[in-house]
Amino acid sequence: MKRALMIIAAVLICGCSGRKEQQTAVSYEVPSNTPVAEELTPVEDMLVSEEEAQELIQQTPEAEETGKPRTPDEPDLNLAFMSSTVIYSEIYNMMMEPEDYAGKTIRVQGLFSTGDGKDGELIFGVIVPDATACCVQGIEIRREGDYVWPDDYPENGEPIVVQGVLSYEKEEYTAWLALENAEIWLTNE
Repeated sequence: MKRALMIIAAVLICGCSGRKEQQTAVSYEVPSNTPVAEELTPVEDMLVSEEEAQELIQQTPEAEETGKPRTPDEPDLNLAFMSSTVIYSEIYNMMMEPEDYAGKTIRVQGLFSTGDGKDGELIFGVIVPDATACCVQGIEIRREGDYVWPDDYPENGEPIVVQGVLSYEKEEYTAWLALENAEIWLTNE
């Protein structure tokens, strides 16, 4: 009996320790009747072990390490064309920790809006509803130059992408965010 238990224990230990390498892949099946199907590499040929994946990640240089300067049109944080949930969440983070974002060039997608500022003056902004459209986050848009309302601005509710340098005024529990020197583009969304 003791000998049988020892053999079972040895089999279990040996069987469990011979762990196969895990492979990770994302697959998408393309119908074989499409012209692209012949040009695709089979998923099996793209599989790498988890160890190989970690090596590849470690070899990928960070943006700062590439030595390539950021172009003037490239923002520090690009929220354009992301899901409304991601944009909404990131703007919430900006409001809670504005010091982390101040002075950075931000690009965001949302809806153009006008409203009354703190002193009752007309202000312009980009608003982003959350996924359920029950709540919105917004950032004031401040443009430099001779822009005239309403001629040089989109209509309220029109989808836009706006880019500018983030500034803020801290309030008790939140911050008043603004994009300085902002540029506005209309989108077809």
